Amino acid sequence: MTQDRRISHARAATLAWGAYVFYTVACAWPDAGWCPPLPAFPMPPGWVFVALCLGAGLLASRKGWTMIAGYGAGCLGAILLRGTVADDGAFAAAVGFAVAFVVVAGAMLKFLGDVYMGEDGEVPAREAATLLWLAGCLAAGGGVVLADVVSWLT
Repeated sequence: MTQDRRISHARAATLAWGAYVFYTVACAWPDAGWCPPLPAFPMPPGWVFVALCLGAGLLASRKGWTMIAGYGAGCLGAILLRGTVADDGAFAAAVGFAVAFVVVAGAMLKFLGDVYMGEDGEVPAREAATLLWLAGCLAAGGGVVLADVVSWLT
């Protein structure tokens, strides 16, 4: 049996959360031409984003690719962000998603560091990818809930 690949704790977090933020914002409005690989394509239906989220999450957890984990969670975040902006407005969506991101990312990074980090500052890549993907999905869902609260309060 081979030993699992390990990745720096800081590198795993940077790759996953960077990809999550980029794809959440860029893919929420693909008609603006921000979402790779195709410039300026019409918004696909929501099930496409959910399928991409699940597929990328499964691939990332199998291979230990943290950037793909962030991409998968960002696909789910994109469709939720677009719907939240339409329902609650841009301000409430921005506040809700930002607060959810900070809280979930901070908690997950603390957990990942406390539970999985070894003496060398590295974590198992598979576990890191799986946990960061789940945290990104939680941040997307939490962003919707918090945006509803902000919209109700303002």
